[in-house]
Amino acid sequence: MSENLDYNSKFIGFKGVIGRHDYFLNLIYLLSINLFFTIPYSIWLYSKINSFEDMLNTSKYFTESPILLKSWILIGTLFITIVMVSNIFRRLNDINGKVNNILNILYSIPFILTCFTYFMPLICQITVAILCFIMGLILLFKSGKETSQLPYDYKNEFNWGAFFGTWLWGLFNKSFIPLWDLILFFTPWSFYFKLICGLKGNEWAYKNKKWDDVIKFNKSQEKQTTIFIVLYLIVIPVILFALVVFGTFSLFNGISDMEKNNPEKFNKIMETVDNSQKMIIDSYFKSYEIGEEQNKFYVDSEDWNYKSFSDKCDMLRFAATFAASEKTKAQKSKDIKDMNYYSQYTELKITKLYSSQTNKLLGEFIWSDDNAKDFKSILKQSFNSYHFYNDTDK
Repeated sequence: MSENLDYNSKFIGFKGVIGRHDYFLNLIYLLSINLFFTIPYSIWLYSKINSFEDMLNTSKYFTESPILLKSWILIGTLFITIVMVSNIFRRLNDINGKVNNILNILYSIPFILTCFTYFMPLICQITVAILCFIMGLILLFKSGKETSQLPYDYKNEFNWGAFFGTWLWGLFNKSFIPLWDLILFFTPWSFYFKLICGLKGNEWAYKNKKWDDVIKFNKSQEKQTTIFIVLYLIVIPVILFALVVFGTFSLFNGISDMEKNNPEKFNKIMETVDNSQKMIIDSYFKSYEIGEEQNKFYVDSEDWNYKSFSDKCDMLRFAATFAASEKTKAQKSKDIKDMNYYSQYTELKITKLYSSQTNKLLGEFIWSDDNAKDFKSILKQSFNSYHFYNDTDK
């Protein structure tokens, strides 16, 4: 290597070159940090979006966000951009075999633009994201003139056994860092951590078991990879599916047997379920009127105005489900032979939410079968079917 092109695998640095393995590893670290900065804003934004049109105008919400949240996002974006550009510089140095500051800067412009995407329309945000994704893949898969001359390094091989096995693989290879997967498993960082395990797996396993032969080490890891792939992609899914099927069958079979052999106990359980459902209904709504033409549910206006779009959707869907359940029970009590079919879908179209103070319409689901001609029209209509209004609206 040239003197000014020394290998530099640090997380941040503008001089030297970096190989594909370490570039990918730094990228995973960067994506994990990005989650840390963006999750608070994503939660806040989710509570503010009330329609499909709002999703197309997220820049407006960013400018209206609290100053501390806005500062947090901008600081995080600036930090991530600087680190990303530093890795791009070193990766391009490796690919070109020389330092070309003009090319490095030009190639980094789309990534620098990510600092300003929060102020851009959604179409511009998507364009910048796609462009950065494509350019990032080029940097990842393009072999370097400098690093291609380096001797084989077992650490650069991706360990699929560590990726699939994580903590179990770690115990088998005397590596305890993968145990963090037990904590991160139900978080957004789980997949990134699995990738880190795959990228660092060979280094951890070789060092912890103190192998003296790389060939034997690679063969051992290949066997483990086969075992963990079969275990996590075939054995465990089959077992889980069998347990779910068996559990579901046992539950329905037990309910059926109880209804036949012990109707009193069955009725008590169903009464408890109904009471629980009514408690939820009472917590959401002041009162309700269920009819064949329309189901009316009345809510407190002040509480309604502060609820998020998703909460309002949940309330409307739950009201429709409750209406379907009540109508089905009413039919059973009358012992009707030709029973009508009621479900959330059938009741959603005739369920309305009203203000308990002013009787003003606050929420409804508008669906037209005539406009649902193909997948695109159905998808578009599903985004625009929920209509909600505040009691202060004219």
